[in-house]
Amino acid sequence: MDKKSILFVDDEIRILDAFKRTFRKYNKQWDMYFALSGNEALSLMETRKNKNLSPINIIISDMKMPGMNGSELLKIISEKYPNTIRFILSGQAEEKEFINSFSYIHQYFSKPLESEQLINSVTRIFNIRKYINNQEINDLIIQIKNLPVLPSIYTKIDNLLKTDNYSIKSLSEIINQDISLTAKILQLANSSYFSISKRISDLQQAISVIGIEYLKNLIIIINLFTQVDNEITFNFNIKKLWDHSLRTANIAKLLAKELNLNPIDIDNCYTSALLHDIGKLILAASFPTMYLDIYNKYQNEKDTHSLEAYEYQNFKVSHAEIGAYLISLWGFNDNIIEPILFHHNMSQLSDIKVDNNFIVYIANCIDHEIQSLDQTMLKKRNYSLKLNNEYFKTIEKEMEKKLKKEIKKYDKKVLFKENLINYFKDIIENDRINQNK
Repeated sequence: MDKKSILFVDDEIRILDAFKRTFRKYNKQWDMYFALSGNEALSLMETRKNKNLSPINIIISDMKMPGMNGSELLKIISEKYPNTIRFILSGQAEEKEFINSFSYIHQYFSKPLESEQLINSVTRIFNIRKYINNQEINDLIIQIKNLPVLPSIYTKIDNLLKTDNYSIKSLSEIINQDISLTAKILQLANSSYFSISKRISDLQQAISVIGIEYLKNLIIIINLFTQVDNEITFNFNIKKLWDHSLRTANIAKLLAKELNLNPIDIDNCYTSALLHDIGKLILAASFPTMYLDIYNKYQNEKDTHSLEAYEYQNFKVSHAEIGAYLISLWGFNDNIIEPILFHHNMSQLSDIKVDNNFIVYIANCIDHEIQSLDQTMLKKRNYSLKLNNEYFKTIEKEMEKKLKKEIKKYDKKVLFKENLINYFKDIIENDRINQNK
């Protein structure tokens, strides 16, 4: 099996020498190549192709170079070698070129750059594959013409939030540049997820309702759903998946708070749960005919077969691995990536504990269980997704009915969350036992 490979491109020899020093300790793990120009980088890639070697895994290019700049280079790489992961390094003065390149880069790093930040991003992408059969996911990724990239507005907002000079007004000015995104955020702020009695028509007010801490990640999923909705050619219920993602994110946030996780982990649980099913979107858009067949089989036999089981049967991987792989390309941390990867199969983990992985897993299970209940009954019971303890009480009542065999000895004096944790720990342990048979 080929070693992982990285290509560094910069017209300054001192910068390349700095990369060599920084990454020297990884020489045994990764093959590293260095090019002083875009043309030299393309020549190296072509030479590997002629020798029947696999394409470079990751290319890291400076933006500002004489002749062919980094933007032009990565555009060509995206067309000729679409499975090569593309990073770009850019300074403040190069914002225009950066914006032009955003449709074909996976991660953007602003200069001056902390070396650990770059090492962590590279390591994260390579490490996630320890849970995924390399050849199987590579074979599938090769068939996906264009893996989605982060929306440019996300990076603009991310950069603004890293300063001390942001306000709701400055955030709204960025979002207003995208009419469809603005409309979707207003629609979301007025939805039942936020239980606002008065209609909101002002974007700044909508941002206040949603919360700045969750705004960035909602922008990601809104952009991805919109992009994929335009590409899917069969009757795939985008709205149903959208609603499920939002509900699961809110359940995960509520559980994380109830279980006294720290604020960072609460936010990470929300983000992972919000993005946990994006792999379905990628598969549906990239393999419409095959995924339509899988989806129809699942709809007809959902009582006995899971969707991911059919995905494994046809693709050798599931939407969980594809989603986690994509999120790793975008530079998210492991505490967000892993819950996406394991949201159907916690039994892969050696140690089951109440952490982000566990919370996203059970949040997904809870929403699927509640949605399988009789909808008329739920309406009669005023089922809604309010972010407070009343929602917990609703879950408690409905899950106790749905899962009465498992929790029939439910003790009203014991907190519901303890029953919930034990119930799902048993499920995970049974999965592990069955896999080892």
